[in-house]
Amino acid sequence: MEIVYYEKLQQKLIPSIYELACMIEESIHEPVNITFGKIYELLVRKKGIFFICYVNKEEISFGFLSNGGYNKKHKRLMFFAVKKDYRNQSLGKNILRKVIKDKIYLDSGCMLACKAYLEKFYGELGFKVYNKVHTSKDEITMLLSSTDCNIEKVNFGFYNDVEVREDYSKIYEGTTVYNNVLYKNIFLGLLFLILLLWIY
Repeated sequence: MEIVYYEKLQQKLIPSIYELACMIEESIHEPVNITFGKIYELLVRKKGIFFICYVNKEEISFGFLSNGGYNKKHKRLMFFAVKKDYRNQSLGKNILRKVIKDKIYLDSGCMLACKAYLEKFYGELGFKVYNKVHTSKDEITMLLSSTDCNIEKVNFGFYNDVEVREDYSKIYEGTTVYNNVLYKNIFLGLLFLILLLWIY
């Protein structure tokens, strides 16, 4: 198992970011373009870390940590997903244990918001429930820290988490890239189909 970290946007990451966004939509129903836009915008600003886990050179898991919130070293695990074929094998926990070891400053802490049923999963990694209600009754906020981090005043809005105060609509810069990639692929597919029909 190998985990590779990226702290700025690279063209080769676009398909992996898109795949993570699709997995998040399937899991929590957040639209693909919103997740994609968030990760894209933060990587452009160098305000987060995108990570990919490989097993035998195959991508099996993706995640994203944003910077800031409580302090500059504080992290938030915004997104994490394991491909279906690799779930229920303890790989997710092992991946996050390594990410915590590699990238989390325990004195500054790491927080996350998740569905309540994931409390046990993250609890086994050392996260503790900080708030039973996040944005709805079935969501909780969890914190991993070796000190008493006071995150009560942290705004869980996208930009406030990372100490960026521009309007939320800025994520659509990333959404535009997502749409452009999608439209380009559709166009190339149609062009290929027309070419085949013309040949035959």
